[in-house]
Amino acid sequence: MTRAPRRCTPAALALVALLAAGTAGAVGDDLRTSQHPDWEPGLEAIRGKEWSVAVEHFRAVVRNEPDNADAHNWLAYAYRNRRDLARAIAAAP
Repeated sequence: MTRAPRRCTPAALALVALLAAGTAGAVGDDLRTSQHPDWEPGLEAIRGKEWSVAVEHFRAVVRNEPDNADAHNWLAYAYRNRRDLARAIAAAP
């Protein structure tokens, strides 16, 4: 027995659009989760794919804000892109 393809309801399409919008662009303008002076330069380094620079900035944030999970996440992301997987795993929240 062959089923006819299902149609997406407007609500389902809206949900998909919201989820896609929430994940569009890894480094957006609304990522201010720290007032630390190294936060913005760290994000700029991520945007520019300057992984070693990002590591230095986010290490400073993590040192001063050890409970900031976002800082740990960005630090791990920079380490991973620098191909330093052992440190990436250690830095992850």
